Amino acid sequence: MVIENNSKKEELLNIARDVISKELALLRDYGISDEEIYKFVNSVTSHYHPDETKRLQDLSDKQDALWREANDF
Repeated sequence: MVIENNSKKEELLNIARDVISKELALLRDYGISDEEIYKFVNSVTSHYHPDETKRLQDLSDKQDALWREANDF
């Protein structure tokens, strides 16, 4: 589903922000340190960073090429 309406995108992002903020607050309530939460959030969000996405795609392409080469033997 592609959302082209900017106001709908903004609404969905605001909802997501609220949900994520509540969940992160729960982690803190359960005694997880701010540093651990910060590292966790960075590990999750880095997956969506364009550079990381490209790196993962390149790695996947290389692995696919190795499998194809191995299957040729």
